[in-house]
Parts: sequence; structure tokens; C-alpha cells
Amino acid sequence: MIDLRQRAQANKKGHPFSAMIIERSTSRSIVAVNKVIAAKDPTAHAEIEAIRKAGKKGFNFEDCIIICSGEPCPMCATAIAWAGMKEVYYLDSHKIANEKDTVLTKTYNALTGS
Repeated sequence: MIDLRQRAQANKKGHPFSAMIIERSTSRSIVAVNKVIAAKDPTAHAEIEAIRKAGKKGFNFEDCIIICSGEPCPMCATAIAWAGMKEVYYLDSHKIANEKDTVLTKTYNALTGS
């Protein structure tokens, strides 16, 4: 995950985030990185990119887990829930992102009234 994050940032394709979806019954997996900058698409977060790729490959989302390099933002968390995935694992919490004063910080603060 860390290597993927570094590649996403080094290639200037997006912010340093990655996500992996694993379908339990088949052990198939999809990996994606943030492509917000390259795609000029503010919704091209790693989690969304992974969901899009897995959907095109016919993954059964109810049988999947998602592993993210960072805690999913509200948009990604909603997409994960709508896809039907019930397990989400992440390496960094939004509290770590808050220390860096990111857009994520501003979004969480707006939603929570902080």
C-alpha cells in the first residue's frame, strides 16, 4: 500500500492514497491509486477507482473487503456502503490527515461541527 501511495504521488497522478478490494470466495483482487490530478476528476479517489475497476470485472461486492491506505472520506465511505461491502480496513485515520490541514480535515470539521 505504501509503495502504491508513493507511486501515485511520484507520477503526479493524484494524492498519496491507494485501495485494494479482495473478493473472498475467489481471492481476486483489484488495486487502485488516487487519480484526481491526472483525471481532473475530484471523484477519482483510490477507493472509487477500485470500486469502478472491480465492478467492471464483475466482483460480487457483498463478498468483498476493501483495504485503504487512509480512512475513507465521506464520499468514499458512502460508495463503499452502497456497493455492499461490509468490511473496511485502513492504515491511517482522518485524525492523521487532520494534522496536515487537508481538504479532508475541512470536510470532517464541516460535517461534525468541529
